[in-house]
Amino acid sequence: MKECLISGLLSVEGKKVFHLDRNGYYGGASASLRLDDFYEKFRGKDAKIPECLGQKRDYNVDLIPKFIMASGLLVETLIHTDVARNMDFKPVDGSFVYRKGTIAQVPTTAGEAMTSPLMGVLEKGRIVQFFGWINNYDAKNPKTHKAGTFISKTLDLTKMTAKVASVHAFCPLNYGLTRTLLVGCVSPRASP
Repeated sequence: MKECLISGLLSVEGKKVFHLDRNGYYGGASASLRLDDFYEKFRGKDAKIPECLGQKRDYNVDLIPKFIMASGLLVETLIHTDVARNMDFKPVDGSFVYRKGTIAQVPTTAGEAMTSPLMGVLEKGRIVQFFGWINNYDAKNPKTHKAGTFISKTLDLTKMTAKVASVHAFCPLNYGLTRTLLVGCVSPRASP
């Protein structure tokens, strides 16, 4: 994505950009592969794409999906450079982790947290308290800025960065709850 942003910024300024890549696809380790390239890379040269998937040109598969916040400087830059017109933004429907041989959904509500196998009893109490604080937070009411008994510090969501918020959200836990903070997933749009 950084290459796209740099070339986008240069072209917005009227510069000409020429991309070179040693691979048959653009982007290196974080490339978005056409469906046929994806199958070849992971299933071999003779891999057949199932017909039920339709046209292979309708797909680009990210080798490393990117998550960004729904607003902020990165989104403004993507829009300014017209890079955003080549991307689809999707809401994050779920986040999962692999632990002890099973896949578990990362909880994003108090109810999900109480039944999650990812946390112990004390951690579940802390995350339920954190979710309660988030739900009751009012930017105009400083009384709601105090996060609760597990954090004695007053927190202001209007002034803290996402990184600071994630530290406060994750610090009482062994496993980060990324779905609570990540609201969009970026995947390059397939070329027509």
